[in-house]
Amino acid sequence: EEEFSPLKNADGAPLDTPTTARRSLLAQHYRWALAAGGNFLDEQDKPIPPKH
Repeated sequence: EEEFSPLKNADGAPLDTPTTARRSLLAQHYRWALAAGGNFLDEQDKPIPPKH
């Protein structure tokens, strides 16, 4: 969800909750970091392949 993730229900509902909004925001930041040339490392400092 590139532009909009509604927040209108409490956690426990199937959609549009604080948790789904946080996940959408985290996914957007992940995409931005990858687009800027960033990468992510695991606990052993090995690169984590990007998710597509």
